[in-house]
Amino acid sequence: MSPADAVAGLVITVVLGLGEEIGWRGYLLPLVREIWPRGGALVVGFLHGVWHLPLFLLTGYLAGIPGSPFVIIPVFLVTLTATGAVYAWLRDRSGSVWSVVLMHQAFNSVNEAVMRGAVVAAPVAFTYTTGETGVVTTVLVIAAAFGVSGMVQHHRGDVRTATEATA
Repeated sequence: MSPADAVAGLVITVVLGLGEEIGWRGYLLPLVREIWPRGGALVVGFLHGVWHLPLFLLTGYLAGIPGSPFVIIPVFLVTLTATGAVYAWLRDRSGSVWSVVLMHQAFNSVNEAVMRGAVVAAPVAFTYTTGETGVVTTVLVIAAAFGVSGMVQHHRGDVRTATEATA
């Protein structure tokens, strides 16, 4: 890949990520938190995962991922649900969707680099272990979600939620 291709790819994915995050954490998160103040981040994270299901189910995307869709899709949904808590925490702490866009881009870039760069003897086991569809990634993201949830509760007086910032 040439440097120009890499820069073009980065610009495209950041623009797409910005569009997603304006919708998910900029618009929807404050609305959902009006109904579910404590669980809104998880609801939005889950919906973000569901948003990707047509890509999985209606294209050949899943054909390129070794393993069963009955494992891949639920693990992916749990990962994105937990990621929603981390992204909401970033949104709350920064007051901006840009921090979330950058984290989203970093998550996708690391995932893609790991998945593209790995040469493995057991591709299905690799899929079930790493990346967006891997249990290790899911456990790490859940741990991060619990970690930031504890921080938000501990520093409750210091944190303005996205709902409070827009009210």
